[in-house]
Amino acid sequence: MQNAHPTQSDWVDGAAAWDLLHQDPIRQTEIGTLMKEANNWLSSPDKLNAGDKLINESLHKVLGGVATSAPEVGRLLQRGIYGL
Repeated sequence: MQNAHPTQSDWVDGAAAWDLLHQDPIRQTEIGTLMKEANNWLSSPDKLNAGDKLINESLHKVLGGVATSAPEVGRLLQRGIYGL
C-alpha cells in the first residue's frame, strides 16, 4: 500500500518514488509531470535507454473482467486492496 507521506528515509530504497508514481496522475498534474520525466529518463537514448515505460493504471480497471472468473481477484477488488 502506498505511503501518502513519504519521509526522507523512504528515498534510500526508492520506496518514496514508487509511492509518488502510484498516485493518480489525472487528479494531480505534478504526478503526471513526474511520470513523463521518469519515462523520459527510462527511454531516452542519451539517458538510461532501458526500453521500458511506466504506466499508471487502475488495477480495478485492468483486472475488472478477470474478477468474475477468478474469485480471489474479485475479493481483492472488493476490499480495496492496493488503493483501489
